[in-house]
Amino acid sequence: MARLNLEGVNMSLLVIFGSILCFVIFHFLRWNKAKNILLIFIVLTVILIGVGIAPRYLLDKLQDSYEDRTKVSWLTNNVIVLLGAGTQKLQSGIEPSLFSYARISETVRLYKNCVQSSTECKVIASRWRCF
Repeated sequence: MARLNLEGVNMSLLVIFGSILCFVIFHFLRWNKAKNILLIFIVLTVILIGVGIAPRYLLDKLQDSYEDRTKVSWLTNNVIVLLGAGTQKLQSGIEPSLFSYARISETVRLYKNCVQSSTECKVIASRWRCF
């Protein structure tokens, strides 16, 4: 039996298409009052999503309580551990995966900060797994 793959389908599209399906069912059942209310809901949903009001409301609180980075007090001998997130094997060699770049960038920032404080700094990269 074939399985329905909804991996890349947006939740907004599921709500809209589900509502349209219910609208068609209500039309054939001749539930005019429910059909009209659902039609208003569909139109309002499409407008709110299309203009960006609904996504903005949902995304505004996403990083609301995000705190700034804390100040690191470096000692005389410091080690920064870079945790790997896997690598990709290419013909020309090995490249970090997409999820590794943020960790590498943060490690570089910390290393530069450590060097500027005139202390000894080392970076240890955890073992990278090749696929």
